[in-house]
Parts: sequence; C-alpha cells; structure tokens
Amino acid sequence: VDWRLFAAQVHRNKITNTISLWTAHHFQVDATGTASNTGGREGARWYEITNLTAAPTLVQSGTLFDPAGSNPRYFAFPSVAMSGQGHMALGSSIGGVGTRAEISVAGRYRTDALGTTQAFTLAQTSTTAYNLIAGDGRIRWGDYSQTVVDPTDDMTMWTFQEYCDANNS
Repeated sequence: VDWRLFAAQVHRNKITNTISLWTAHHFQVDATGTASNTGGREGARWYEITNLTAAPTLVQSGTLFDPAGSNPRYFAFPSVAMSGQGHMALGSSIGGVGTRAEISVAGRYRTDALGTTQAFTLAQTSTTAYNLIAGDGRIRWGDYSQTVVDPTDDMTMWTFQEYCDANNS
C-alpha cells in the first residue's frame, strides 16, 4: 500500500473557534521517526491543517513510531480526529516481528506542545496469526481505519480498526 493520506476530516475547535483539517498516513521511518527508505519500520504521521479557504497552512504534525533497535512495531493504516475541545485521537493497526495484527491508539491534548504525540496504548491484542498470501505473493492486510468524534457530545472519540481475531481472519 502506498503513502496516501487516509480519512481526512474537517472539524471546529470550539475553544479557539478554529476550523482545521486532520489526516494521517503511514510511511517508512528510521529509529528516530525520520522518513527513510531503509528505516525498517512504519510510522503513523498525522497532520493538522488550517486556513482552508485560502492558502492552507500546516499547524502541526507528529509521528507515532517505535524507536526499538530490533524488531520494532509497525504502525499502519492510521486515522485521526479532533474533538470540539481540540484534543486529538489516532488509531492504527500495529504489527511486526513477534507481534500479531493488533490495534493501537494514541493522541494529544490541546494543551500539549505542538506536534506532540503521546505514547500509544495497545487497545486490542491478538494471539493469532494473519498470513494469508494474496495473488501477487504478498501478505495483504486491510486498509480499513476510521477515527471519529461522537456527534452527541463532540468529546467522545471512537476508532474503528482491524485486528486478527482468529488465524488468517
């Protein structure tokens, strides 16, 4: 899967009255979170963009990645949303050598330093393996990911991700 942006959405921060676009994608990074063709791991980068009616402006971005020296976790198919209070939630699939296809969540508070991504939480674990081989010889994991704000309160965040709940499922 390529590095396209996923699940972009526009939301209003009710505290600052700022409207911004939030989106995310995954790409290969090194142990410092810097983009690298030989980095050996996938990181999930998110973006907040404002000034949507003129020249869009990048306000902040951050990368969720595993800095481990060996057998790092891979964060793939991320999606991001901002609540009406300006807090952000990021959901993604997570996997790697010795790690099953699972679900991670991370985020940031409105008051965190720009670009800050708090440590991830493993939201759903798995004890089974996903090793289905596609027609082109690759193991193909789905690219289904969405993080949203509950419209009833504009605070509760929901993320919908995939994980392996039975062998090759």
